[in-house]
Amino acid sequence: MKKYIQYFRLNMINQLKYPVDLLSGILDKIIAAAASFFLWYAAYSDDRIVNGLDINQILIYVILANLITFLFNNGKDREIAKRMKNGDIAIDLTRPVQFQIYTVMRSVAESISKFCLFAAGIIVILKIVYRSYLLNDLLLTIAFLCSILLGICLQAEIDFCIGILSFWFINYWGLSIAKEAVVEIFSGALFPLELLGGAVQQAAGFFPFQYMLAVPVYIALGTDPSGTAQSIMRQILWIAIFHLAGAVLYKKAVKRITIMGG
Repeated sequence: MKKYIQYFRLNMINQLKYPVDLLSGILDKIIAAAASFFLWYAAYSDDRIVNGLDINQILIYVILANLITFLFNNGKDREIAKRMKNGDIAIDLTRPVQFQIYTVMRSVAESISKFCLFAAGIIVILKIVYRSYLLNDLLLTIAFLCSILLGICLQAEIDFCIGILSFWFINYWGLSIAKEAVVEIFSGALFPLELLGGAVQQAAGFFPFQYMLAVPVYIALGTDPSGTAQSIMRQILWIAIFHLAGAVLYKKAVKRITIMGG
């Protein structure tokens, strides 16, 4: 376990070596969040309640959704696909660590470093500005932070599974674009799931994507319809499901690599 913790620490430090990349990503999300903020404010400033959410809750949702999306943009699925295609996966097989755990921990380390360097400060500012709407007690704050961490882990496990699937696809680009589109819609990254309508919102409940983003935001707002404890348990369940699925897919991929490579 110590070697995985060491990899985790080194990846967090590695994030600080490329401040320009980090700052450009931060600037990109600030612009996107600002654009979304003013768009939603202009659209719903006259209607104080929209599908059970008032305008302040919607604005907080938009900002937090952009922040969490910023944490998710690691591109590990594309990195895995590239390594599978060019044969660098063979190097990973020689490492004294499990490739799946190593990849997931790298992704989580990068996300946590982004959170500590940027997102945490924005959340504090939001709490000051929207004091009565956000994180109204200590337990809710702890649950929110746990839910964000679980959402990051779930995103990393899903990306690992999608990346491994590239072994069976000639053109991974289409699969990656389809994944990103589905995740953005059903995770609530573009807009609150309440605005999708009853049927679509109900369908979204059968997918894991809302547990990546929408659920942590709902917990922060204190509006989680399923209850905080139940939602966190479902996050853990989805992480376990995708971890097992990733392990099975990786095992099958390695067998094919071994056979084809002699």
